[in-house]
Amino acid sequence: MELKTAAGLLIAGFTRQHIISLPRALWKRIIYEELARFLDVPGGEKIVAESYAQLRKFNCWTASIVQQYSKFKDSRIRPAVIGNSKQFFLMRQFDRSDVESIARDIGLPDAVCASIQNYPMPEQQPDGKKFSSLCFFSPVSDPPLCGTVRNVQPKKEVSREQVAV
Repeated sequence: MELKTAAGLLIAGFTRQHIISLPRALWKRIIYEELARFLDVPGGEKIVAESYAQLRKFNCWTASIVQQYSKFKDSRIRPAVIGNSKQFFLMRQFDRSDVESIARDIGLPDAVCASIQNYPMPEQQPDGKKFSSLCFFSPVSDPPLCGTVRNVQPKKEVSREQVAV
């Protein structure tokens, strides 16, 4: 555990310094995959909060992936992350209390919450007609921008070799 902590902090420090040293005109990005696990690392909260609050000045876009909101909603940095986020991408949620917490925290309309919980699962759709849905929400525009985005599975192309067989 100590070795993982040291490695994580070393990588985060090197990454931060690298971002700061690059020209401001260049776009940069930090993605925290499974944010709740990174917050378990000593100093993780401070690193994430700084990414959201400070690195924007260096043209750095910060994104976090939160799979279980219940693990994140009581963290001390939730206000910094939510308050400095301009876009939210919400996939189907099975836990109604998570959806209600997210809606309350980001100002998501009630009607959208029901849609999020009713997005169809791709594995339950017929072959050739599969898609996944997500809600795009941007509370910073007036009025807020909100809608469902679909990622449609492309049709399989038939190669010449398959046709000849």
